[in-house]
Amino acid sequence: MVQKMSMNLREQLFLMNPHWEDGFFYPFPIKRYAFSKLKSGLSQPLMLSLTGPRRVGKTVLMKQLINQLIEDGYPRRNILFFSADDFFGEPLEIVKEWEKILGKKISGKNYFLFFDEIQNVNEWAKKLKLLYDNLGIKIFVSGSASMQMRKGSESLAGRMLEFYIPPLFYNEYLLFSGKPKNELEEKRWEEYQFYMMRQLPELAIYPTLDSKDYITSIVKKVIYEDVKKYFNVEETEVIDGIFKVICKDPGQIISVVDIAKDFGISRVSASNYLFALEKSYLIRKLYNYSNNPRKTETRAKKYYPYYTSLLSYAPPTEFGKIAETEVAWKTNAEFFWNERGKEIDFIVDKKGIEVKMRKSVDNSDVKWLIKNPIGLKEKIVVVLPNAKLNLKEVGKVSLDEIDKFANYN
Repeated sequence: MVQKMSMNLREQLFLMNPHWEDGFFYPFPIKRYAFSKLKSGLSQPLMLSLTGPRRVGKTVLMKQLINQLIEDGYPRRNILFFSADDFFGEPLEIVKEWEKILGKKISGKNYFLFFDEIQNVNEWAKKLKLLYDNLGIKIFVSGSASMQMRKGSESLAGRMLEFYIPPLFYNEYLLFSGKPKNELEEKRWEEYQFYMMRQLPELAIYPTLDSKDYITSIVKKVIYEDVKKYFNVEETEVIDGIFKVICKDPGQIISVVDIAKDFGISRVSASNYLFALEKSYLIRKLYNYSNNPRKTETRAKKYYPYYTSLLSYAPPTEFGKIAETEVAWKTNAEFFWNERGKEIDFIVDKKGIEVKMRKSVDNSDVKWLIKNPIGLKEKIVVVLPNAKLNLKEVGKVSLDEIDKFANYN
Protein backbone atom coordinates (compact mmCIF):
# COMPACT_ATOMS: atom_id res chain seq x y z
CA MET A 1 0.00 0.00 0.00
CA VAL A 2 2.73 2.46 0.99
CA GLN A 3 4.83 1.54 -2.04
CA LYS A 4 1.83 1.96 -4.37
CA MET A 5 1.18 5.45 -2.95
CA SER A 6 4.85 6.30 -3.44
CA MET A 7 4.80 5.11 -7.06
CA ASN A 8 1.67 7.14 -7.77
CA LEU A 9 3.24 10.23 -6.29
CA ARG A 10 6.43 9.68 -8.29
CA GLU A 11 4.38 9.39 -11.47
CA GLN A 12 2.61 12.63 -10.60
CA LEU A 13 5.90 14.43 -10.08
CA PHE A 14 7.27 13.36 -13.46
CA LEU A 15 3.96 14.23 -15.14
CA MET A 16 3.81 17.70 -13.56
CA ASN A 17 7.45 18.54 -14.27
CA PRO A 18 8.12 18.16 -18.02
CA HIS A 19 10.84 20.81 -17.62
CA TRP A 20 13.00 18.07 -16.08
CA GLU A 21 13.64 16.91 -19.65
CA ASP A 22 16.57 18.58 -21.41
CA GLY A 23 15.52 21.27 -23.86
CA PHE A 24 11.97 21.65 -22.57
CA PHE A 25 10.53 25.10 -21.86
CA TYR A 26 6.90 25.93 -21.10
CA PRO A 27 5.28 27.45 -24.21
CA PHE A 28 4.06 30.72 -22.69
CA PRO A 29 5.92 33.55 -24.46
CA ILE A 30 3.53 36.39 -23.52
CA LYS A 31 4.22 37.77 -20.08
CA ARG A 32 1.87 39.69 -17.83
CA TYR A 33 2.99 42.99 -16.31
CA ALA A 34 3.35 41.24 -12.96
CA PHE A 35 6.14 39.00 -14.28
CA SER A 36 8.90 41.59 -13.88
CA LYS A 37 8.00 42.09 -10.20
CA LEU A 38 7.91 38.34 -9.63
CA LYS A 39 11.23 37.94 -11.39
CA SER A 40 12.79 40.47 -9.03
CA GLY A 41 11.45 38.36 -6.16
CA LEU A 42 13.55 35.37 -7.24
CA SER A 43 16.56 36.86 -5.49
CA GLN A 44 14.63 37.42 -2.26
CA PRO A 45 15.05 34.80 0.50
CA LEU A 46 11.34 34.95 1.38
CA MET A 47 8.51 32.75 0.14
CA LEU A 48 6.46 34.24 -2.69
CA SER A 49 2.66 34.08 -2.76
CA LEU A 50 0.51 34.68 -5.86
CA THR A 51 -3.17 35.37 -5.20
CA GLY A 52 -6.06 36.50 -7.34
CA PRO A 53 -9.24 35.32 -9.09
CA ARG A 54 -9.40 32.05 -10.98
CA ARG A 55 -7.96 31.98 -14.52
CA VAL A 56 -5.96 35.23 -14.34
CA GLY A 57 -2.75 33.33 -15.13
CA LYS A 58 -1.13 32.52 -11.79
CA THR A 59 -0.10 29.02 -12.88
CA VAL A 60 1.34 30.32 -16.15
CA LEU A 61 3.35 32.94 -14.26
CA MET A 62 4.82 30.19 -12.09
CA LYS A 63 5.84 28.20 -15.16
CA GLN A 64 7.35 31.30 -16.73
CA LEU A 65 9.42 31.72 -13.56
CA ILE A 66 10.55 28.11 -13.94
CA ASN A 67 11.65 28.92 -17.51
CA GLN A 68 13.57 31.90 -16.12
CA LEU A 69 15.33 29.81 -13.49
CA ILE A 70 16.42 27.30 -16.13
CA GLU A 71 17.70 30.15 -18.32
CA ASP A 72 19.58 31.45 -15.28
CA GLY A 73 21.43 28.13 -15.11
CA TYR A 74 19.76 26.27 -12.26
CA PRO A 75 19.60 22.46 -12.67
CA ARG A 76 16.21 21.45 -14.05
CA ARG A 77 15.49 18.84 -11.38
CA ASN A 78 16.25 21.35 -8.64
CA ILE A 79 12.94 22.97 -9.59
CA LEU A 80 9.71 21.20 -8.58
CA PHE A 81 6.19 22.19 -9.60
CA PHE A 82 3.20 20.58 -7.89
CA SER A 83 -0.51 21.27 -8.29
CA ALA A 84 -2.47 20.69 -5.09
CA ASP A 85 -5.81 20.18 -6.84
CA ASP A 86 -7.36 17.08 -5.26
CA PHE A 87 -4.18 16.47 -3.21
CA PHE A 88 -4.81 14.93 0.20
CA GLY A 89 -1.25 14.22 1.27
CA GLU A 90 1.45 16.21 2.99
CA PRO A 91 3.98 18.61 1.42
CA LEU A 92 6.72 16.72 3.26
CA GLU A 93 5.76 13.56 1.32
CA ILE A 94 6.35 15.43 -1.91
CA VAL A 95 9.76 16.67 -0.79
CA LYS A 96 10.83 13.19 0.33
CA GLU A 97 9.81 11.72 -3.04
CA TRP A 98 11.67 14.56 -4.78
CA GLU A 99 14.75 13.66 -2.74
CA LYS A 100 14.46 10.02 -3.83
CA ILE A 101 14.33 11.11 -7.48
CA LEU A 102 17.39 13.32 -7.02
CA GLY A 103 19.20 10.73 -4.90
CA LYS A 104 20.22 13.32 -2.31
CA LYS A 105 18.95 15.54 0.47
CA ILE A 106 17.38 18.84 -0.50
CA SER A 107 18.63 21.92 1.30
CA GLY A 108 19.49 25.52 0.49
CA LYS A 109 18.58 28.35 -1.86
CA ASN A 110 19.42 26.42 -5.05
CA TYR A 111 16.18 24.39 -4.77
CA PHE A 112 12.80 25.76 -5.80
CA LEU A 113 9.36 24.42 -4.86
CA PHE A 114 6.31 25.76 -6.74
CA PHE A 115 3.03 24.80 -5.03
CA ASP A 116 -0.05 25.67 -7.12
CA GLU A 117 -3.54 26.02 -5.54
CA ILE A 118 -2.01 25.65 -2.10
CA GLN A 119 -5.30 26.42 -0.33
CA ASN A 120 -6.30 22.80 -0.99
CA VAL A 121 -3.69 21.62 1.52
CA ASN A 122 -4.99 21.54 5.08
CA GLU A 123 -3.01 23.90 7.36
CA TRP A 124 -0.72 24.68 4.44
CA ALA A 125 1.03 27.63 6.07
CA LYS A 126 2.16 25.61 9.09
CA LYS A 127 3.48 22.81 6.86
CA LEU A 128 5.35 25.09 4.47
CA LYS A 129 6.81 27.04 7.38
CA LEU A 130 8.37 23.77 8.55
CA LEU A 131 9.98 23.23 5.13
CA TYR A 132 11.09 26.84 4.84
CA ASP A 133 12.65 26.99 8.30
CA ASN A 134 14.41 23.62 8.14
CA LEU A 135 15.39 23.24 4.49
CA GLY A 136 16.00 26.85 3.46
CA ILE A 137 14.60 26.23 -0.03
CA LYS A 138 12.83 28.87 -2.11
CA ILE A 139 9.05 28.31 -2.01
CA PHE A 140 6.37 29.76 -4.30
CA VAL A 141 2.64 29.31 -3.68
CA SER A 142 -0.51 30.33 -5.52
CA GLY A 143 -4.16 30.32 -4.56
CA SER A 144 -7.60 31.51 -5.64
CA ALA A 145 -9.37 31.49 -2.27
CA SER A 146 -8.76 34.89 -0.68
CA MET A 147 -9.64 34.01 2.90
CA GLN A 148 -7.55 30.83 3.00
CA MET A 149 -4.58 32.62 1.44
CA ARG A 150 -4.90 35.58 3.78
CA LYS A 151 -4.99 33.38 6.87
CA GLY A 152 -1.88 31.56 5.71
CA SER A 153 -0.04 34.77 4.84
CA GLU A 154 -0.78 36.26 8.26
CA SER A 155 0.76 33.26 10.01
CA LEU A 156 3.81 33.56 7.73
CA ALA A 157 4.41 37.26 8.38
CA GLY A 158 8.08 38.03 7.88
CA ARG A 159 8.57 34.92 5.74
CA MET A 160 6.39 35.69 2.70
CA LEU A 161 6.08 38.30 -0.05
CA GLU A 162 2.55 38.60 -1.44
CA PHE A 163 1.71 39.41 -5.06
CA TYR A 164 -1.86 40.01 -6.18
CA ILE A 165 -2.55 39.11 -9.83
CA PRO A 166 -5.59 41.00 -11.20
CA PRO A 167 -7.53 40.33 -14.40
CA LEU A 168 -6.06 41.81 -17.59
CA PHE A 169 -5.71 45.54 -18.03
CA TYR A 170 -6.51 46.85 -21.50
CA ASN A 171 -2.92 47.04 -22.79
CA GLU A 172 -2.31 43.50 -21.52
CA TYR A 173 -5.44 42.39 -23.34
CA LEU A 174 -4.07 43.87 -26.57
CA LEU A 175 -0.77 42.09 -25.96
CA PHE A 176 -2.45 38.72 -25.44
CA SER A 177 -4.86 39.17 -28.33
CA GLY A 178 -2.04 40.16 -30.69
CA LYS A 179 -3.75 43.38 -31.68
CA PRO A 180 -1.35 46.30 -32.33
CA LYS A 181 -2.40 49.25 -30.22
CA ASN A 182 -1.55 51.84 -32.87
CA GLU A 183 -3.75 50.10 -35.45
CA LEU A 184 -6.79 50.18 -33.16
CA GLU A 185 -6.96 53.87 -32.31
CA GLU A 186 -9.82 54.54 -34.73
CA LYS A 187 -11.75 51.59 -33.30
CA ARG A 188 -10.50 51.94 -29.75
CA TRP A 189 -13.94 52.38 -28.18
CA GLU A 190 -15.40 49.42 -30.06
CA GLU A 191 -12.45 47.26 -29.02
CA TYR A 192 -12.63 48.43 -25.42
CA GLN A 193 -16.27 47.36 -25.14
CA PHE A 194 -15.28 43.95 -26.50
CA TYR A 195 -12.42 43.80 -23.98
CA MET A 196 -14.67 44.49 -20.98
CA MET A 197 -16.24 41.07 -21.44
CA ARG A 198 -12.88 39.33 -22.11
CA GLN A 199 -10.57 40.36 -19.24
CA LEU A 200 -8.91 36.96 -18.74
CA PRO A 201 -5.90 35.68 -20.72
CA GLU A 202 -7.62 32.79 -22.50
CA LEU A 203 -10.53 35.00 -23.57
CA ALA A 204 -8.01 37.46 -25.02
CA ILE A 205 -5.94 34.81 -26.79
CA TYR A 206 -8.94 32.98 -28.28
CA PRO A 207 -11.46 35.55 -29.64
CA THR A 208 -13.89 32.83 -30.79
CA LEU A 209 -14.19 31.46 -27.24
CA ASP A 210 -17.67 32.25 -25.93
CA SER A 211 -17.14 34.63 -23.01
CA LYS A 212 -20.48 33.85 -21.35
CA ASP A 213 -19.82 30.10 -21.35
CA TYR A 214 -16.26 30.62 -20.12
CA ILE A 215 -17.24 32.97 -17.30
CA THR A 216 -20.15 30.72 -16.34
CA SER A 217 -17.82 27.75 -15.95
CA ILE A 218 -15.58 29.79 -13.63
CA VAL A 219 -18.46 31.09 -11.51
CA LYS A 220 -20.02 27.63 -11.19
CA LYS A 221 -16.71 26.16 -10.05
CA VAL A 222 -16.20 28.90 -7.48
CA ILE A 223 -19.73 28.74 -6.05
CA TYR A 224 -20.44 25.02 -6.26
CA GLU A 225 -16.94 23.77 -5.38
CA ASP A 226 -14.76 26.45 -3.74
CA VAL A 227 -17.44 28.17 -1.65
CA LYS A 228 -18.98 24.86 -0.64
CA LYS A 229 -15.59 23.49 0.38
CA TYR A 230 -13.95 26.46 2.08
CA PHE A 231 -17.00 28.00 3.73
CA ASN A 232 -18.77 24.75 4.60
CA VAL A 233 -22.17 25.70 3.17
CA GLU A 234 -24.80 23.60 1.44
CA GLU A 235 -27.14 26.31 0.12
CA THR A 236 -25.03 26.95 -2.97
CA GLU A 237 -28.15 27.61 -5.08
CA VAL A 238 -28.96 30.53 -2.78
CA ILE A 239 -25.42 31.91 -3.10
CA ASP A 240 -25.72 31.57 -6.87
CA GLY A 241 -28.99 33.51 -6.70
CA ILE A 242 -27.43 36.32 -4.63
CA PHE A 243 -24.58 36.65 -7.12
CA LYS A 244 -27.03 36.88 -10.03
CA VAL A 245 -28.92 39.66 -8.22
CA ILE A 246 -25.67 41.64 -7.94
CA CYS A 247 -24.75 41.00 -11.59
CA LYS A 248 -28.14 42.11 -12.89
CA ASP A 249 -28.02 45.37 -10.94
CA PRO A 250 -24.41 46.25 -10.05
CA GLY A 251 -23.92 49.01 -7.53
CA GLN A 252 -27.19 48.57 -5.71
CA ILE A 253 -27.29 49.16 -1.98
CA ILE A 254 -27.98 45.79 -0.41
CA SER A 255 -29.01 45.13 3.16
CA VAL A 256 -28.55 41.78 4.86
CA VAL A 257 -32.15 42.02 6.06
CA ASP A 258 -33.48 42.29 2.50
CA ILE A 259 -31.32 39.42 1.24
CA ALA A 260 -32.51 37.22 4.11
CA LYS A 261 -36.14 38.06 3.37
CA ASP A 262 -35.88 37.65 -0.41
CA PHE A 263 -34.17 34.25 -0.20
CA GLY A 264 -35.92 32.91 2.89
CA ILE A 265 -32.74 32.54 4.94
CA SER A 266 -31.50 33.87 8.27
CA ARG A 267 -29.66 37.17 8.56
CA VAL A 268 -26.57 35.31 9.71
CA SER A 269 -26.66 33.12 6.60
CA ALA A 270 -27.20 36.13 4.33
CA SER A 271 -24.19 37.88 5.86
CA ASN A 272 -22.06 34.74 5.59
CA TYR A 273 -22.99 34.18 1.94
CA LEU A 274 -22.09 37.74 0.96
CA PHE A 275 -18.80 37.30 2.81
CA ALA A 276 -18.11 34.03 0.95
CA LEU A 277 -18.74 35.68 -2.43
CA GLU A 278 -16.46 38.56 -1.49
CA LYS A 279 -13.61 36.33 -0.30
CA SER A 280 -13.90 34.16 -3.42
CA TYR A 281 -13.18 37.09 -5.77
CA LEU A 282 -16.73 37.19 -7.16
CA ILE A 283 -17.98 40.44 -5.63
CA ARG A 284 -16.53 43.58 -4.09
CA LYS A 285 -18.12 45.47 -1.22
CA LEU A 286 -18.12 49.26 -1.01
CA TYR A 287 -18.72 51.18 2.21
CA ASN A 288 -20.68 54.43 2.48
CA TYR A 289 -17.94 56.98 3.17
CA SER A 290 -17.89 58.98 6.38
CA ASN A 291 -15.23 60.77 8.38
CA ASN A 292 -16.55 58.71 11.29
CA PRO A 293 -15.20 55.13 10.86
CA ARG A 294 -17.91 53.68 13.12
CA LYS A 295 -20.62 55.29 11.00
CA THR A 296 -19.01 53.94 7.82
CA GLU A 297 -19.11 50.38 9.15
CA THR A 298 -22.79 50.48 10.17
CA ARG A 299 -24.19 52.04 6.98
CA ALA A 300 -25.64 49.96 4.12
CA LYS A 301 -23.12 48.66 1.56
CA LYS A 302 -22.95 48.64 -2.23
CA TYR A 303 -21.93 45.52 -4.15
CA TYR A 304 -20.43 45.01 -7.60
CA PRO A 305 -19.10 41.96 -9.43
CA TYR A 306 -15.37 41.73 -8.68
CA TYR A 307 -14.40 42.55 -12.27
CA THR A 308 -16.42 43.53 -15.31
CA SER A 309 -16.34 40.31 -17.35
CA LEU A 310 -18.20 38.50 -14.54
CA LEU A 311 -21.29 40.38 -15.71
CA SER A 312 -21.52 37.80 -18.53
CA TYR A 313 -22.99 35.45 -15.93
CA ALA A 314 -26.23 37.46 -15.61
CA PRO A 315 -25.94 40.60 -17.73
CA PRO A 316 -27.45 43.93 -16.63
CA THR A 317 -29.71 45.86 -18.98
CA GLU A 318 -28.00 49.25 -18.60
CA PHE A 319 -24.59 50.06 -20.07
CA GLY A 320 -24.10 52.56 -17.26
CA LYS A 321 -24.02 49.66 -14.78
CA ILE A 322 -21.33 47.93 -16.83
CA ALA A 323 -19.32 51.14 -16.82
CA GLU A 324 -19.68 51.53 -13.05
CA THR A 325 -18.44 47.98 -12.55
CA GLU A 326 -15.44 48.70 -14.77
CA VAL A 327 -14.53 51.81 -12.78
CA ALA A 328 -15.07 50.01 -9.46
CA TRP A 329 -12.62 47.24 -10.31
CA LYS A 330 -10.03 49.38 -12.09
CA THR A 331 -9.82 51.84 -9.19
CA ASN A 332 -10.12 49.05 -6.61
CA ALA A 333 -12.83 51.17 -5.00
CA GLU A 334 -13.76 50.65 -1.36
CA PHE A 335 -16.09 53.62 -0.80
CA PHE A 336 -19.02 55.55 -2.27
CA TRP A 337 -20.91 58.44 -0.69
CA ASN A 338 -24.65 58.70 -0.16
CA GLU A 339 -26.30 61.07 2.29
CA ARG A 340 -30.08 61.44 2.05
CA GLY A 341 -30.13 60.99 -1.71
CA LYS A 342 -27.00 63.05 -2.35
CA GLU A 343 -24.51 60.71 -3.96
CA ILE A 344 -21.01 60.35 -5.41
CA ASP A 345 -20.34 57.02 -7.13
CA PHE A 346 -16.84 56.33 -5.80
CA ILE A 347 -14.38 57.77 -3.28
CA VAL A 348 -10.82 56.59 -3.95
CA ASP A 349 -7.89 58.12 -2.03
CA LYS A 350 -9.87 61.33 -1.46
CA LYS A 351 -10.73 61.49 -5.16
CA GLY A 352 -14.43 61.68 -6.01
CA ILE A 353 -15.38 59.78 -9.17
CA GLU A 354 -18.73 59.99 -10.97
CA VAL A 355 -19.62 57.73 -13.91
CA LYS A 356 -21.90 59.30 -16.53
CA MET A 357 -22.54 57.28 -19.69
CA ARG A 358 -24.61 59.94 -21.48
CA LYS A 359 -24.25 61.65 -24.85
CA SER A 360 -23.86 64.98 -23.08
CA VAL A 361 -22.76 65.80 -19.55
CA ASP A 362 -22.81 69.14 -17.75
CA ASN A 363 -22.35 70.41 -14.20
CA SER A 364 -25.94 69.68 -13.19
CA ASP A 365 -25.27 65.95 -13.72
CA VAL A 366 -22.49 65.95 -11.13
CA LYS A 367 -23.61 68.65 -8.74
CA TRP A 368 -22.64 66.84 -5.53
CA LEU A 369 -19.20 66.15 -6.92
CA ILE A 370 -18.82 69.88 -7.59
CA LYS A 371 -20.34 70.99 -4.27
CA ASN A 372 -17.88 68.61 -2.57
CA PRO A 373 -19.46 68.33 0.88
CA ILE A 374 -16.88 65.79 2.12
CA GLY A 375 -13.60 67.58 1.37
CA LEU A 376 -12.42 65.80 -1.77
CA LYS A 377 -8.95 66.62 -3.07
CA GLU A 378 -9.81 65.79 -6.69
CA LYS A 379 -13.04 65.49 -8.70
CA ILE A 380 -13.29 63.30 -11.80
CA VAL A 381 -16.10 62.41 -14.21
CA VAL A 382 -15.83 59.23 -16.30
CA VAL A 383 -17.61 59.71 -19.62
CA LEU A 384 -18.22 58.16 -23.03
CA PRO A 385 -15.39 58.82 -25.53
CA ASN A 386 -17.64 60.90 -27.80
CA ALA A 387 -19.69 62.65 -25.11
CA LYS A 388 -20.39 66.37 -25.42
CA LEU A 389 -19.10 68.00 -22.25
CA ASN A 390 -19.86 71.27 -20.55
CA LEU A 391 -18.03 70.81 -17.27
CA LYS A 392 -16.11 73.12 -14.99
CA GLU A 393 -14.16 72.43 -11.79
CA VAL A 394 -13.82 68.69 -12.53
CA GLY A 395 -11.42 66.47 -14.43
CA LYS A 396 -12.67 64.30 -17.27
CA VAL A 397 -11.57 60.85 -18.36
CA SER A 398 -13.02 58.58 -21.01
CA LEU A 399 -14.05 55.13 -19.80
CA ASP A 400 -11.59 53.50 -22.23
CA GLU A 401 -8.77 55.34 -20.45
CA ILE A 402 -9.76 54.43 -16.89
CA ASP A 403 -6.69 52.17 -16.58
CA LYS A 404 -4.64 55.28 -15.79
CA PHE A 405 -6.38 55.24 -12.40
CA ALA A 406 -5.73 51.54 -11.80
CA ASN A 407 -5.18 51.16 -8.06
CA TYR A 408 -3.26 47.87 -7.82
CA ASN A 409 0.39 47.47 -6.83
